[in-house]
Amino acid sequence: MAVSIETINALLQDVKDAAVLAKEIKAEARITIATWVSEVRGEERTQRFNDVYWQTETPITIIGEMCGLTVIEVKKFIQPHPSGVHCDGCGISLLASSREGRRDLQSYHKRGRRFSFPSLCADCKAIKNDNDRVATLARNETEDAATEKLKNMPYNDYLKTAHWKRVRTAALHRSSFRCQLCNRKRQLHVHHRTYERRGHEYYTDVIALCDECHAKYHDKEVSK
Repeated sequence: MAVSIETINALLQDVKDAAVLAKEIKAEARITIATWVSEVRGEERTQRFNDVYWQTETPITIIGEMCGLTVIEVKKFIQPHPSGVHCDGCGISLLASSREGRRDLQSYHKRGRRFSFPSLCADCKAIKNDNDRVATLARNETEDAATEKLKNMPYNDYLKTAHWKRVRTAALHRSSFRCQLCNRKRQLHVHHRTYERRGHEYYTDVIALCDECHAKYHDKEVSK
């Protein structure tokens, strides 16, 4: 298609005209909204503020400018609004205190559906937190009982437990399968430097040693 400079100029003029028209429409919209909100008082005015805020994308700063109010003053009119998300616990509609909060709730709800994170109201969240605390206490009691059992069982039996195998494997990986005294790659033993926390060892409680260094370690301990 042949394009002339006249065609281009005409298109650019259309763009300018459209920009001017858009500016005029924007100014008219501001006047209309300001008049609509300001012509009433009391609860009806509050409702109109909320209608403009929640049902349009007008920035809150612009709402304030149109009505001769600061952002803080406008926010005093804004009431919690249904977010479009319902509590996964009791089914009530979750309220948002701002448009940003509404977007966050909707975004979290979508992610939660993918990763099994529930969207909960304050009451259901409190119930969930209480249940989680009870489960944690029960789990800790079970872990404490298991730790006490590991601590008091015969040492040779302890060395056969799944817990010790995990501790031993982790120690070997940390040492890169080298003796931590002579740095040689040999058959390794994982030695307890202290038995104080047997059953819930810190990583510093054990050390990987070759046969020779392990024997030296025990000789040193016997000689004390």
